[in-house]
Formats: sequence, structure tokens, C-alpha cells
Amino acid sequence: LGLYNYKNKKNVKKVKNIAILSPQVLGMRHSPTRESFNIACHLEAYHNCNVTIINSNGFNYHNTLGLINSIGFNVNENLKGTSNLNINYMQFKDKKIKIISIEKQMMSSRKVLDILDILKSLDTDAVISHGENLLVQEAIFGIYPSIFATTGGVVPFAHCDSYFVPGSLFDDNHKELASKYEHNDFMLENMLVTPEGKADIPASKEKLGLDNNSFIYLVVSTRMDREVNAEFVDICNYLIKSNKNAHIIFSGTDSFSLSSHFDAELIDRKKVINIGFQDDLASVCLMADVYLNPKRIGGGTSSQTAIINGLPVVTLNYGHISNIVPEERRFSNWEEYMHYAIELQNDNFLQSETNLFSTHFHANMNSQLQIEKIYNKLCDIAIRKYS
Repeated sequence: LGLYNYKNKKNVKKVKNIAILSPQVLGMRHSPTRESFNIACHLEAYHNCNVTIINSNGFNYHNTLGLINSIGFNVNENLKGTSNLNINYMQFKDKKIKIISIEKQMMSSRKVLDILDILKSLDTDAVISHGENLLVQEAIFGIYPSIFATTGGVVPFAHCDSYFVPGSLFDDNHKELASKYEHNDFMLENMLVTPEGKADIPASKEKLGLDNNSFIYLVVSTRMDREVNAEFVDICNYLIKSNKNAHIIFSGTDSFSLSSHFDAELIDRKKVINIGFQDDLASVCLMADVYLNPKRIGGGTSSQTAIINGLPVVTLNYGHISNIVPEERRFSNWEEYMHYAIELQNDNFLQSETNLFSTHFHANMNSQLQIEKIYNKLCDIAIRKYS
């Protein structure tokens, strides 16, 4: 890097041109994609910045030499070179965002240098590393003001000037790990707020073979095969028995096998239904009554979509979702979880809980304020370390 003059620190007078480094850009149902576009839209609309998303396609590995295991990830084949995309998301309508996509290939020294060339050509003032691009993050550290911002890993391996991470997950082990890696500037916040949107019309119960009296528990995951375990299946079976109108809908994983977890009779009676991946999760949430979360690290962004579409969330106090729900609704064991899930079948209690979650969300989960904090932190870093 020194040989190619890449280690020269940028003299930043004002943070104007910002690059968002994303390891993968797909569609707006893909949470990391939505997060990077959300950050870009806010920075341009409210902070007068010029933003470019660099789609590194860093989640693509090839096995041409037989030296590494091949790992397959989805790729947006429509994104090649430089594009200006129209983004319609939440309050942003027809917002144009610039994106530069790197050819899908293994991360290599050549690829890192190509990305550094792009940053230089953009006259970049600061970089937001969204998700893991470890080699690139390390390469830009000390050259541009940088922040690692994600709903994922609490302590990244590579260095940035600051880290925006879910505060409730930052425990003593993470503090020790951060110290080991010499990470010291943490913005301990709620996870990034990026719901998928608010629906006007609910999905159709009739098309699923359900009547209007059906009480629907909704489970959302793109990794259902790993996240629906035996304990959670027991919860589902108990809920079905507790109410003749209760149904559980699984959404997000086309390949999820109901027959591997539930009796054929329950499947035949549509007491459990797998509707697979849905392009419009918001309308599915509007059709449902309650959002059920398995014990898992994820669930944070789909639960945001559920709450703004009128669903209370049932969850253990575990993983990213614990940033989203009121503290008194983060349950420590399955027994408390079950009791609450059944209690929500009462119409009056359900409505009061829906109001509680909505009030909590709008009071504590402010995307505009979060990204304002990120931008102000970049400006502070620039003044202290790069001007």
C-alpha cells in the first residue's frame, strides 16, 4: 500500500463525499441492502452529502484452484459498474443513489487496490463500512475517517475510527475482545432502524385457505432450518392447542419443511403454513396478529416491520431483537414467553400491547437521529484526526 502511495492520510476539511462500503447489495427485502440505502438517503437528504455505495460483492468465493471451499451467495446480476438507482423507501420517494459494483470475485490484493482507486477517484472524505469488508476496512484505516455501522457483529476484527453497534449486546466479553483488538470508540446505540415499510392493505387470509376469525402468529426468518428448534416447535404446538382459531405462519424460507417438525394433521388443517419468501412482508404483517421470534441472534429488522404494521413481538431477551422491544417484554425463559403469547389472544390486551410496542418504537427507534449521530461522529473524527 505504501509502494502505491495509498497510505497518505486524507486532509479532510469538511465531510462532504461519503462512501458506504457494502459487502453485498441485493434487493430491498435484503436487510443489509436496505440499511446501506437508508444511510445513503438520510445523508443526502438531511446532511447535504454526496454518497456512493460501493458494492464490493465480497460474499463471493470461487473454487477454481481447489484450494478453498466454494461458498454460494446470491448476486444482483443487474448491478454492474456504475449505476444510479431510484430508491423508494419509507419517506424517500424516487431518490437517486449512486452505486459502484465490483465484479464478483474473491477478495484479493488487486480487488482491495481497485476499491482504494475508486475511493480516491471519488475524492472521498469519509467511509462507512457497512458489514464486514475486513481487508478493505484495514486498508483505509488511518487514511479516511471511518465508522463501522451494522446490525450484525458487535466487535469487528478490522479497525475503524469508531463503531456503531447494538448497545444491549455489548457485554463484558465484547469489551475484552474490543480491548484486545485496540478498538476504543464505540457508539452503543439501538440497532440500525430499517423496517421494510408500512402496508396499506393486508395480505389475503382467504388465499391461504383461512377464514377471517383466524388468529395468526407470524414467524419470519430466511434461515428457518437453523433457527426453528425443538423448544420453539413445542411452543408452536402448545399455542395451536390453546385456541381453535390459532394458526402459525412461517415466512421467509421456501425450503423450510413443515413435515420435519409438525404432525401431518396440523399441516392438512392449515394450522401451520409455510408461505416462503415474500416480496411484501409488510402486508403479511398487517394480516397477522402477533410476531413470534425463535431464540436467535437475528430478527431485529423483521420485527421492526412487524411493529409498525401493528404487531406486538414475543421474544426471549436474546439477540438483536432485544434492542427493539420494551425492556419489560424481553422474557428470560420459555414459560414467560408462552404465557404472554397466549395472553395476547385476548382482544383488549392485544390492542393495549400493540399500542405499547408502537409507542416504544416511535420514541426510541429514530432512524434519522441515528444517522445524524453517525454523521456528526464522522465530522468529529475528521476534525480530531484528519484536519
